[in-house]
Amino acid sequence: MKELNVINQGDLVLSKAGRDVGRYFLAVKVDDEFAFIVDGKVRKVNNPKKKKIKHLQKIFVESQTWLANQIQSGKPVSNERVYRAVKSATQKIQED
Repeated sequence: MKELNVINQGDLVLSKAGRDVGRYFLAVKVDDEFAFIVDGKVRKVNNPKKKKIKHLQKIFVESQTWLANQIQSGKPVSNERVYRAVKSATQKIQED
């Protein structure tokens, strides 16, 4: 049985394949097969990267719920906020 990698809008994800392997992103839009991901620095909010969900791994970080709620409600998110959130989550993950 195939494991489902359920990624939702606003989730922090880790790239498992491609030239961006090992980098963390925020999923700003998700459909059946693809997620549109941003990091606020290289991949800006106005130009998200389209990536297959099977090439992403969901990362659980409790402190990012406020940003996820903002994205899910359709409110605009700045590149600076996304960058800070991804950087903060990355540092927290590396500390654990």
